[in-house]
Amino acid sequence: MALSFIFPRAFTTSATVTADGAYAYFDGAMLQYDVEHTPDKYVAKLIFKAGNKHTGNGRTSSATPPYHYHPYQNEHFEVVSE
Repeated sequence: MALSFIFPRAFTTSATVTADGAYAYFDGAMLQYDVEHTPDKYVAKLIFKAGNKHTGNGRTSSATPPYHYHPYQNEHFEVVSE
């Protein structure tokens, strides 16, 4: 059952692929590297450019995951600052 009517419509952008295989969003302000992808697990590394209007404004940034709900799966995040 789709629950998209519960959550506001998210701003979306298309991705380009960089020379090192990352998906670049918001003109490179957010890079996504696929680390592991199996039928049971998906792991990605995301790099957000500091100070960019799309990635550096906390919850008001454009580059946030759309609000969503997983009734039958868990979602875990590990935030690492480099």
